[in-house]
Amino acid sequence: MNFDRFRVQTFIEEDLGCKDIKEWNSYLEQFKSFKVNSTNKENLLSALKDDCADLYFNGVLSLAESISGLYNNRHSWSVTKIYYAVFYLLKCSHGTNKIAFLKNKGIYTLKIDDNELPIKRDKKNTNR
Repeated sequence: MNFDRFRVQTFIEEDLGCKDIKEWNSYLEQFKSFKVNSTNKENLLSALKDDCADLYFNGVLSLAESISGLYNNRHSWSVTKIYYAVFYLLKCSHGTNKIAFLKNKGIYTLKIDDNELPIKRDKKNTNR
């Protein structure tokens, strides 16, 4: 399984000038103002496509491992594997619709279309 950081996330960090992940939180205002444009759109879509391939692989592998575990009466871990399979495959599904998940003091989504901005998703107040 691939547990590297997502390519879209690292692309945006680098595009905003963040060279040290420990400093990423200090880029929050720049991050919230990050806009998809004609200059970065193709790179973001390419990164998202690669992220989706990894998510799909992880989802299918988790599902196969859960089926194997169920077959061998390892039910507890198999249920956990099914949970992860659903998680990976749902993120992959969003990615195929050009929606990336990002982090910076919370969870954001970014539609990879012209003039789109990150939208905060992990609070009741979804203001940018």
